[in-house]
Amino acid sequence: MPINPAVGKPTGWSPTSLTELADQTAYKTAIKKWNDNDVIVRQQIAVLIPDSLFIQLLSLPTAKEFFNILNGVGKLLETWGKAGKKSLVSS
Repeated sequence: MPINPAVGKPTGWSPTSLTELADQTAYKTAIKKWNDNDVIVRQQIAVLIPDSLFIQLLSLPTAKEFFNILNGVGKLLETWGKAGKKSLVSS
């Protein structure tokens, strides 16, 4: 996620130098692109997973967090699958 150049500045700060103006403009462009891409990724995830699972992810703020949760679920299911195979073999 792009970092806002206003972070760490006093409340009400606005760019005054050409460099600050350029940084602020670059940030606005970068954050718009980042948000657009985030929406696209969320839509792709929504298409690929069941609605019941997607509903659980709606409160997460970014697609990256969607991925982190889904990746954790996948690893958990993989672990359960391996444990189930071991118990079947030992039976």
